[in-house]
Amino acid sequence: MGHVKGAVSQFRDYFVIALFTLWLALWPFFLVLSHRGVAPALLVMGAAVALSPDIWRQGIKTFLWKPNWRSPLVRAGIFFLLFCAWIALSGLWSPEHDALKANAFSLALNPLTPVLAGGAVIWTIGRWSLPRARWFRGLFAGAASFAIAGLFFEAMTGGLLRDLTPPTQADPARDFVSLGRAATLAIITLLPALALVYGTLRPAGGILYKAKIPILSALFFMTLFAGWRFGISSNVLAVLFSLLMFLWVRRAPQTGLTLLAWGMVAATLLAPAAAFLPAQEWFNAWGGKASVSWLQRLVIWQHAGEAAMGCFTFGCGADYARIIHSAKETFTTPHWPVPLPVMPLHPHNLFLQIWLEMGLIGAALFAAAILNAAKAVSDSALDGATKAVIAASAAAFFVSASFEMSLWQVWRSAGPAYAGVMVALLWRSRRAG
Repeated sequence: MGHVKGAVSQFRDYFVIALFTLWLALWPFFLVLSHRGVAPALLVMGAAVALSPDIWRQGIKTFLWKPNWRSPLVRAGIFFLLFCAWIALSGLWSPEHDALKANAFSLALNPLTPVLAGGAVIWTIGRWSLPRARWFRGLFAGAASFAIAGLFFEAMTGGLLRDLTPPTQADPARDFVSLGRAATLAIITLLPALALVYGTLRPAGGILYKAKIPILSALFFMTLFAGWRFGISSNVLAVLFSLLMFLWVRRAPQTGLTLLAWGMVAATLLAPAAAFLPAQEWFNAWGGKASVSWLQRLVIWQHAGEAAMGCFTFGCGADYARIIHSAKETFTTPHWPVPLPVMPLHPHNLFLQIWLEMGLIGAALFAAAILNAAKAVSDSALDGATKAVIAASAAAFFVSASFEMSLWQVWRSAGPAYAGVMVALLWRSRRAG
């Protein structure tokens, strides 16, 4: 019987390694040609890891059966689980109860599954041998470098690779939008990717290691250029803020991580204040001088803030923004030829959407998860450089969440999970345990 269990365990291990090799090597393909594919790939890796009974025993014991409340990481996990459970419950009091009751449960899986799958992959990496971790570090470093080069090539050529590969878009602008979203993922994972490249070059030595500064700088500026070229200005802001937080946390880990966490908490708890924005007045005053999309965001945020005030404690229910959108309310401005919607499919602000749809209780649970996750990183045995890399990814995600993100976009939630996988590879490849 022991031989059978050993053979099954060995086969499972080989299967996981083969799958990880395939999916991580496909990172350039996902970023350049199919950014939405990052989420299914992450979920497939998490499902493969879930074949091991050890992870179930450890996970249930740690977070459900006998949680250690003194651990900030455990507290962060429990608060996030409660937040996702609150999403599932929120369909019960939605104004369109019958339409959203069943949908709310499936929506709760959108933020939950990338976190569970990413956590499972990170847990698995923590059990790898040093040679295996270092091999995967090199694999992901190479894949990330090719992905950045691919995005840079698309930025220089106006999307040539996407033009040459099916399916052909009826609207070519959609390809450009997709590339901009791919650049968002590249930016969220940029500093961990650069750390993997550096970690791979360092033991290799030779001429490549001597050229580490030009190589890393080139990858950074290629990503920055792609972020700018694809027309999503928040991507440029995310790159710069990510670098700033890396440098700050590198010098003062405790202060930098604390301020970043409290910044995200403040963005969450103060989101309904958007109701008091004089959005229409600003739009009329600055129309023709500033970007219409940014001015429209002010109107969207104001409208979402007003709706959030009406569902202050419990929220209006999961996906309530889509209900507002279905009403097709618009506003007009002399600076734009057609009426503009006051609500697209989502408010383009994660923190405001949480308050609109999950209310004060949902916002408080989310904020508690953020604060405890930051404390877990701050109190951990990670070195200052690794903490700085984590802060850089969190900073880029913060910017994306503030101006672009919807809670229900799984590919966006997968970005921080992949950054976590990269950090785990970086750390495990330098440590014996």
